[in-house]
Amino acid sequence: MTKSSELTQYLIAEIEQEYRNWLDLIASLTPEQLAKRPEDGWSVVDVLVHVTAWQENGLKIADTQKDPQAQTPDAQFGPSRVLNIDFEDFNQRVFEAHRDWGMEQALAWFESINSSLRSALKELPIERLYTDANKRAPFNWFWRPAIVHSREHRLDVENRFKETIKS
Repeated sequence: MTKSSELTQYLIAEIEQEYRNWLDLIASLTPEQLAKRPEDGWSVVDVLVHVTAWQENGLKIADTQKDPQAQTPDAQFGPSRVLNIDFEDFNQRVFEAHRDWGMEQALAWFESINSSLRSALKELPIERLYTDANKRAPFNWFWRPAIVHSREHRLDVENRFKETIKS
C-alpha cells in the first residue's frame, strides 16, 4: 500500500468511525427520544438530517474535485464558503423541508450520503484531500461536515440524553 492510499484510508476510517458512532447512539435511544423536539431545539432526527445535509454539501464539492481542472478550495473553507451558502438560511430550509421525517427516512439518507461521500473521497488524489505537503491537515470542505460538525452534534445529543442512554 502506498503512503497516499494509507493516508486516504485513514481519512475514510475516521469518517466510518464517526458514522458508526452515530449508529450506536441512535440504537441506544428510544423512539420517543429520537423523535421528541425539545422546546428550544431539534429532535435527534432533525439533528441527523442537519448533519446529513452538510455532508451532502461536502459530497457536492468532492464530485467537483474529481475534475483535474477544478480549482482547489481554500484549505480553511468549509462547505458554506466553498458553495457560497448562507448557513442560517440553509439550516432553516433543511429543517422545514424535512420536519416531518422519521428516523427511518433520516437514517436511510444519512447512510446513503455518508457512503457516497466516502466513495467520492476515495477517488480523489491525495492533493485534493490534504492541505499541506506533510499530509497532516485535511481540507475543511469535507473534514468539517464529515467529522468535526458531525461529532459536535453527536456529542450534544449524547449530553442531552446522558442520564437515560440505554447501554
